[in-house]
Amino acid sequence: MKIQTTNNLCYRVDTNSNVIIWNRLYGNPLFINKEKLNLLLTNNFKSFHHDEIEILEKHQILLPEYKDNSESYYKSIDNNHYINYSKLQQVNSLMIELTNLCNFECSYCMHKKVTGKKLNTLSINDIKKSIHQINNLFAGNQKLPYKITFTGGEPLLKWNNIKRVVEFLNKTTGYPIKYRILTNGSLIDENIAFFLKNNDFTVHLSIDGIDSVHNNNRPMINNNSYQCVKNGISILNKYDIDIGSVGVTITNNNINHINNSFIDYIKNCGVKHCSIEPDLTARIDYISIDKLAQKLVNIMLYAKQKDIIVKGFWNKPYVLMFQEVNENEKRISWCGATSGVGLVISSNAKWKVCPYLPFEIGNLDDDMDTIITNWSKWALSYKKKQRNKCNGCLIESFCMGGCIVNQYYEGVTDFRCELYNKAFNILIDETLKTNTFVNA
Repeated sequence: MKIQTTNNLCYRVDTNSNVIIWNRLYGNPLFINKEKLNLLLTNNFKSFHHDEIEILEKHQILLPEYKDNSESYYKSIDNNHYINYSKLQQVNSLMIELTNLCNFECSYCMHKKVTGKKLNTLSINDIKKSIHQINNLFAGNQKLPYKITFTGGEPLLKWNNIKRVVEFLNKTTGYPIKYRILTNGSLIDENIAFFLKNNDFTVHLSIDGIDSVHNNNRPMINNNSYQCVKNGISILNKYDIDIGSVGVTITNNNINHINNSFIDYIKNCGVKHCSIEPDLTARIDYISIDKLAQKLVNIMLYAKQKDIIVKGFWNKPYVLMFQEVNENEKRISWCGATSGVGLVISSNAKWKVCPYLPFEIGNLDDDMDTIITNWSKWALSYKKKQRNKCNGCLIESFCMGGCIVNQYYEGVTDFRCELYNKAFNILIDETLKTNTFVNA
């Protein structure tokens, strides 16, 4: 079978002639020297040893001609690997949006942009109904444990409902469940922490800076939000509760204050994972995209020295590129809304693919076949449109448009594309310095 250098070959060469190559559809990069790169670029690899050929084939750098095009790659995904009823076994996550009420008034709140001022709260009966609907999907899934995530608004405003749902699940389900809660952290007290610890919760919370910086970005009604969150973290640490991550939203207001000193601060709080993300619904124009990308990478590298892993959508394409994808596991998307691994029941009792998107895929009275069909049609339509925009990009299948929320806010999509690419190139340059993955 005749093989050739892939048409999807991408590469980067540093000033010391170190070379990294990758297939933009499959990832799994490879370090080579400049001489071998030149041979690959001219399809002249007769001088390569047999073991070298095998390695290049494994990394999808050398491929049969019939397999080497984006059209056949995506057609295979659409026909065999996309969201359809036969693949329901991949659904292993339910996000329960208990309410869209909140005791914070964040300057960038996505919920307000989606729902406006309309206030909704899920009833216990609606929550149980959604759990019954998705139970059949969970029962057929081998990806254990199943994930139940409580979110809002501020979910702790409905603390009694959280307790009732967890008690209900623990009594009625025969499969292991991993509980998570996405909270601003301000309402955590000893009683809440005791329950979270006993039920093995992972807590994800947000801090947008130290003291007044956080207060300005995430003001609390009639209170000091920073101090309340700081107290909440202290209680979590007292009970040795897993802080899954601390989320930081970068805006034009706090960008100068998210720096190495902030990393030192969260280190002292016992934080080991931090998600730093520019506002998903607006452009950051206080500094250039080049400087923003460099700043994010610099923070990530400093945090690594402090044993803190910093992640964000901006470095996810780089992370995914280093994950090997074989012929039978072609990458679909990393966005939860299109990857087919989770569903959201919103606070107005509607099924959604993401709590931050304005559209719904069904009602609680709809059967799950209808929900999944609506989901599949939407996802496939969206991704086909996105491919036209992403085709030929250096990070094509590692990004696939990134977070879909960006697509719904004017001017944000192009900003994000440029940020992702610039951060990726900076990370590749860092990789070439050490010949190793730099993110963990």
